[in-house]
Amino acid sequence: MQISKKELLTGRSLARVACRACEGCGDCCRNMGDSIRLDPYDFWQLEKGLSMSARDLARSFIGFVKSDGLLLPYIKMKENACPFLEKGRCRIHSFRPGICRLFPMGRQFDAVGLRYFVIPDGCDMPGKSKVRIEDYLEIENLSRYEAYLSEYHRLLRRVQSLLKEDYWQKMGLGPDFRTTFFLLDYDSDRDFESQFLRREEDYIRRNHLPSLMG
Repeated sequence: MQISKKELLTGRSLARVACRACEGCGDCCRNMGDSIRLDPYDFWQLEKGLSMSARDLARSFIGFVKSDGLLLPYIKMKENACPFLEKGRCRIHSFRPGICRLFPMGRQFDAVGLRYFVIPDGCDMPGKSKVRIEDYLEIENLSRYEAYLSEYHRLLRRVQSLLKEDYWQKMGLGPDFRTTFFLLDYDSDRDFESQFLRREEDYIRRNHLPSLMG
């Protein structure tokens, strides 16, 4: 999807995505395949919200899809619908994944940082009104969240680049990434960012990653 610079937005921008007419049709929660991708923050939220361990969460609701050498998590559909969709409503709405919060928007990482865009024909429900993106997302301390996402994206892209080489594949970089960020329990009583940064630091040093070590 080609997005022009003028279509890229920030959290302070207004976007026509708010839909008071939505009656929970659930179309955006069905037939999504492996597109509801999760990041470590999503895992922390789901573990805490569902009171489940990381591995139990993975066994019950999560699939892993290969993406440039890494197995990355997504919410598995059940009978072509999200397993958290009940009577047209999301039962994890208060701690839903970032991808779900965004819809009908997408996000893009570039030299400026994280920016948003409205997906053309993403939702055909009429009567949408403009809303400030930071209000629509309902994420506490959005700037801190965006900083984390940008750092995670930087790490992700660097590891995927290294995995194009046989040497790094043999070093087990991919399986260790999945275990470090998605299969070890997060502490629900501690803030997420400090846990993520500690895991990132340990992963980089343990695997001696070039150009990422301080």
